[in-house]
Amino acid sequence: MTIESELLDFAQDLRWNDIPKSVRDVVVALTGDAIANAISGRGAPDSLAVEAASRDLYGPGESTVIAGGRTSLVGAVGVNAFQVTAQTMCDVYRPGLCHVTPEVVPAALGVAEVRDADGQTLLTAVAAGLEATVRLCSAFKLSGVSRTGWHSPGIAGALGASVTTGLLNGLDATALAGCFGLAGAQSGGTFASMGTMAVKFHQLRGAQAAVIAALHAGRGLVGSSKFLARVTVGSFVRFRINLNRTCC
Repeated sequence: MTIESELLDFAQDLRWNDIPKSVRDVVVALTGDAIANAISGRGAPDSLAVEAASRDLYGPGESTVIAGGRTSLVGAVGVNAFQVTAQTMCDVYRPGLCHVTPEVVPAALGVAEVRDADGQTLLTAVAAGLEATVRLCSAFKLSGVSRTGWHSPGIAGALGASVTTGLLNGLDATALAGCFGLAGAQSGGTFASMGTMAVKFHQLRGAQAAVIAALHAGRGLVGSSKFLARVTVGSFVRFRINLNRTCC
């Protein structure tokens, strides 16, 4: 079994009622916190510029911009991700130096809206994405990836959020693995962006990468199923353990 398949098997097997109540409460709280941050972030100096650029790039549509209007799916996910992180008040997984909800929650909300997913399905997918992201962050730190200058939201965030979007799109095991690989193919961002608004762009692109990956994988275009093969991930495996200890 590969590292990727163990992670994705965990995600596909996850059921809301199997998650400990304490963790379910955290998932609900983090989702609500992300939405509240997006409402606050609507007033951030660059949010309207991000929305204008998104409309230019992706066109109109019917997806919801939190505290705003409607635009395309990819555009709305990007704007919402930016708004969640714009005031730098969202969650942070400190061991991985990663804001997690800006990538996972806007991607989840965007796809759930299009797919008309119910609340439990949405929150289960969010839980899987949060879990995947923080474990990827941990693995990257232990393997030395983070010491080379890579910023985790654009990498671990994109990969973790792709678990969420893949589940919400109902991808089978093969397509979900391909979705994960496509998200990895789009991942990026380094600490060179620190001190500029470009650091927020890592979260924005992480969320969008997950949506783009899932849409392509659902149409049969998939990425590598062994994207993590070149990363040394000593304590990375064993995803089926104690969810009480994670989710930021």
